[in-house]
Amino acid sequence: MNCDYKCIKLPAYCKSADKWGNCTSCEKGYKVDCGKCVKEVIVSEPVDYCDEYGWIDSAKKWYTYEVKGCKKVCKSCIKGYYLNSNYECVKLPKHCKEVDSKGKCIKCSHGYELDKSCFCVKIDDHCAEYVWMDSNKKVYTQWFQGCKKVCSCCDKGYYLDCDYKCVKLPENCEKADKNGKCIECCKGYVFKGGKCVVDDHCEEYGWVDAGNRWYNYETKDCKKVCKCCEKGYYLDCDYKCVKLPDYCEKADKNGKCIECCSYLGEGM
Repeated sequence: MNCDYKCIKLPAYCKSADKWGNCTSCEKGYKVDCGKCVKEVIVSEPVDYCDEYGWIDSAKKWYTYEVKGCKKVCKSCIKGYYLNSNYECVKLPKHCKEVDSKGKCIKCSHGYELDKSCFCVKIDDHCAEYVWMDSNKKVYTQWFQGCKKVCSCCDKGYYLDCDYKCVKLPENCEKADKNGKCIECCKGYVFKGGKCVVDDHCEEYGWVDAGNRWYNYETKDCKKVCKCCEKGYYLDCDYKCVKLPDYCEKADKNGKCIECCSYLGEGM
C-alpha cells in the first residue's frame, strides 16, 4: 500500500515493501540493497582437496605445526587427487590411480591400462563369447550363484589360455594351444626353429659375403640366403627359391629348364 492507500505491485523478488516502494524483505536467494532485491552471492572458501596439511620453511623442511616464517601447504590429498610440485592437490587424469612428479600417469585404475600416450584406456579382454564356471570347473551357458564369468572363445588373433583369458597369438601364428605353443601358422608361413616364418621354400640356409663366399654360420657383414630349395623349386641368381616351370625337374639360376620330369603314363 502506497502513501495514497493504493495497492501497487511489489518490485521484482520483493516479499514486502514500505509505502514508498522500497523493499524491506526479499525472496530466498536475494537480499535488500538500496531498497531493491539483488541476487545474494555466497562466497565460500576455495576447496583445496587437501587430506592433511603441513608447514614448510624456505629450505623445504616440514613441520606438523605452525611455525613462524613457514607457509601452510598440503601434505597429502583426498582420493582422486595428487600432490603437485607446488604442494597443491590436482585432480588425477581420468581413470588414473598414480602419477609421477610431473603429473604423468604411471598406474591406471582396475580395468584400465596405459596406452602409448600414457592415457588410461579400458582393457579389452578380446573375448568373443563368455560362459560361467563353478569351483569344480563345470561350465554353464547362463549365470548361476557361485559361478564366475570366463571366456569360452577369443577374437581373431588371440588364443584361450589355461586361465580362460584371451592372449595375443605368437607372431604369424593362426592357432595355439592353451600354453601358447603355436600349432598352426598363418597362410604363407611355416614352422622353422619353433617359430612361424615366411614360407620361402628354402631347405637349407647359408651366409654369403660381398665376394659371394659362402659360410655355414652367421658371420659379420654377411647376409642370410637360401642355399638349396625344396622339391619343385630352383635357386635363382638372388638366392631365392622360385617355382620350377611346368613339367620341369631341374632349372638353372636363370629359370631355364635343364631336366624335365619323367612321364609315367598309364600302360607305358
